[in-house]
Amino acid sequence: MSTKLIRSSIPLKSRIKIMPRLRISKKSNDESTIEDLTNWYHGNTRMMLRLFIESQKPDPTCDWRLMRLDRDRGWRHTMQIMRGSNRECYETVRMNQETFLRLCNTLKDNYGLIATRECALEEAVAMCLEVLGHGQDQRIVATHFQRAQETVKRKFHEVLDALLRLADDIVKPKENDLTEVNSHLSSDSRYYPFFSDCIGALDGTHVKVRVRMDQKNRFWNSRKQYPSMNVLAICNFDMKFVYAYVGTPGKGIYLHILALAIIRINGENMDRIPKSASEKFNKSHSSLRSVVERSFGVWKTKWKIIGDPKYDLRTMCKIVVATMTLHNFIRDSNRADEDFCEFERNEDFVVESVHLDSDLDADIEPIQVDPHAVLQNHRYDPTGDAYMLGIRNDIAEQLWISRS
Repeated sequence: MSTKLIRSSIPLKSRIKIMPRLRISKKSNDESTIEDLTNWYHGNTRMMLRLFIESQKPDPTCDWRLMRLDRDRGWRHTMQIMRGSNRECYETVRMNQETFLRLCNTLKDNYGLIATRECALEEAVAMCLEVLGHGQDQRIVATHFQRAQETVKRKFHEVLDALLRLADDIVKPKENDLTEVNSHLSSDSRYYPFFSDCIGALDGTHVKVRVRMDQKNRFWNSRKQYPSMNVLAICNFDMKFVYAYVGTPGKGIYLHILALAIIRINGENMDRIPKSASEKFNKSHSSLRSVVERSFGVWKTKWKIIGDPKYDLRTMCKIVVATMTLHNFIRDSNRADEDFCEFERNEDFVVESVHLDSDLDADIEPIQVDPHAVLQNHRYDPTGDAYMLGIRNDIAEQLWISRS
């Protein structure tokens, strides 16, 4: 059994003088009395108490803020999340208890996340989710869980990497997404059968990032006045992400051109009664594609770190994909989630995304799109545009004929 050393601020010389008192002096049995033994016992007991009290005082040569005194506090907090109030669990890790436990088991069984002697797997996942869900500094989480900051950092990246491995299996279209009509479409006469071949909606949004000074010009968003990256995503009609492209600088030309094109289409007043086939199509199309707006709304509401970056660009790209993975995992749990329910009810919700930023930079003149210049190393085939325009016109005519 190992002996635990107690730190004391008593000078070493004083302790050396005290140590002989811990031993019984060698005397003959005739000279040893009950009184001597009693005095020896009480004297040394008082000295041990004094050493213990002194050991609890701050040592001026040691930064006690870095020392964790309650080593079991993190596990007790994790047990409270798993076994306590379901509401407390939701507020802390942004999902209910059953989903949290299933996430831990999934990452352990299939994606290489393991527990260590110093930290349980559930505690590591809880620490990571608190950082992602509340945008907390790792220093604050370390204090909360009574862990060294280095431990929190290491566990955060371990869980993040496991979530990225999970993303390969969860952030993608399922087979029935491509072969079957989504129930959201087939059950709504506004969309079926006109949009029966539609598999999802595409949109882009800005995510604030921290970059090096030599990269700031590439990522600087002059309208928002901070560096950002574009996140291009496709959602299905169950509000799950099936594709994501991250890391493009916030001033990237591809999404800017896409934004201008969609603004031109959706810029009409959608509140009034459509007076032509194109207006009817635009109204139905705009209502249908709101699913991606609402998906972004749930994503940004649930994971606060998206709006308050504390990491470098590479890590933020990982965080974007990891939080989209968690978004889909929660949606797949088949459990009612407050954030999803709120945005499902509000079909008119509009998140601040790339294409709906109506106050475009005043100093940017309208862009004349040259497809050959934009797609430099990619072959441009105008027949694709003509084909999609034909589909759009066919749907518009069908909608207009069926309006009565």
